[in-house]
Amino acid sequence: MTVQLMSFHGYWGWSMKPIDWYIPPVQEVAENIRDKIREKKKEDKRENIIHKNPFIVAVTGQGAGGKSCFCILLKRCLPHATLLNLDGYYYPDEERHPKQMTGAHPDSFDKEGIREALHLLGSGKRVLVPQENGKRITVTPSSLIIVDGLCALLFPEWKKVYDYTIFIDCPAAIIRKRKLCTHPTKEELALCDLRIKQFEEFVAPQQQDCDIIISLNLPLTDQ
Repeated sequence: MTVQLMSFHGYWGWSMKPIDWYIPPVQEVAENIRDKIREKKKEDKRENIIHKNPFIVAVTGQGAGGKSCFCILLKRCLPHATLLNLDGYYYPDEERHPKQMTGAHPDSFDKEGIREALHLLGSGKRVLVPQENGKRITVTPSSLIIVDGLCALLFPEWKKVYDYTIFIDCPAAIIRKRKLCTHPTKEELALCDLRIKQFEEFVAPQQQDCDIIISLNLPLTDQ
């Protein structure tokens, strides 16, 4: 299932430079998730399943493509949900970048740490989740968990954990423009191109297996 987004004009990043933003169909997706949860409950009842695991939604897509913003808006529509952001599991830039590894590369993050977090939350247990600032926060499980991560669908064993998967498809031109708004340098441009290349190689193929694709197939205008 693929849906198109509507556009509006706003500002991006600390530089407050104008750029196109997009309104995702969050309400529709939230209602779709509610329907899937109701279906799962009926199935559990038919099969006499006593222990009910949480319903886990995975959201993936290119960095700076609106993925995390979408997850925040989705949680507002589903306030009882727990949000698990995977950004803190990435190895430091100074370790990854000399090896030509961006966030889309399968070896750029702590795979075991993410696997353990998914297992604990799926078992109804709390988990300490690393943050990008080096600190850790406690994430409490609930009946609905939203996993926000560029790397969320990279491995087959992780996909088995999810009940519903969402792919945010954002054109490379938009990604490049957003990234360069805050760091308009040759180095950032080269890094951005590498991110896009590795995303297309490792992450983009996952969209064929997702339950829904939210596509930003809209013209990018220069402001």
